[in-house]
Order: sequence, then structure tokens, then C-alpha cells
Amino acid sequence: MKRDVFGWLGVVLLLLGGLTLSAPFALQAIDSAGQTTSAEAAALPTPDGRRMIEEAKAYNRGLSSKPQSVLGEAVDTFSGTSYSGGDKEYRGLLDADGEGTMGAVRYPRLHISLPVRHGTDAATLEKSAGHLYGTSLPLGGG
Repeated sequence: MKRDVFGWLGVVLLLLGGLTLSAPFALQAIDSAGQTTSAEAAALPTPDGRRMIEEAKAYNRGLSSKPQSVLGEAVDTFSGTSYSGGDKEYRGLLDADGEGTMGAVRYPRLHISLPVRHGTDAATLEKSAGHLYGTSLPLGGG
């Protein structure tokens, strides 16, 4: 009788150990099932999106030919004017939603999607990642 109990207990412990060891692999497979495929990710943007990307590429070419003298949220001490805040061309590029959102940093495995907005002032960084004024605009990659 005692031997049968220990036999069943051993089987149960082996099954629990197997489930514990296989759980990370099962969870990873479930998580991967919800991700976008590379074919979906390679879909072309709308005509408006293509125009915005071309304008951003032209802006980046301009930066490489004549770099900015100011990086970040620089403020003129005498007038109090923000250099990046007054740069309407910069603020209008890649503005997908009218609020300065130019893209997102995504980490699907951890279900993170953080918007990226123009500027690095405190108000921007409280609600999103910021893009440093005077540096190339993010246009994605491979």
C-alpha cells in the first residue's frame, strides 16, 4: 500500500516537473502567435504616409549637409524662445496624429508599445519617448 502511494506521488511529481519546465516554451509559442508577420510589416504606407516619409528623408539629408548648431530643447536665455519649439518644419514632419507622434518603439514579446514624439522636454517625456531635436528623424529599418 505504502509503495503504491509513493509510486503515484513520484508520477505526479514527474508530471509537475515536466509542466514547469515546458511552461516558458508554451508561453513563448502563445506570444509569438499574436505577432505580425514580416509580410504584413512590409506593407506600403498610405500615399500620405509615403509623402511624410519622403519629407523626413529630405530633412535628414539637409541635416547631414548642414548639421544643427543646437541639439535638444535649447532655450534662448534672453527671449525665452525654445529653438525646437519654434521650428515648425521639424514639428510638422512625421506628425502622424497632430500631437507630434512620429512613431513608436515596440517590443511585442513584452507587449510594450511606446509612442515617440517630437522633443525631449519634461511634458513630452512624461507621456512618451522623445526625439532629440537636431538629430535625424527615425525612418525605420530592416
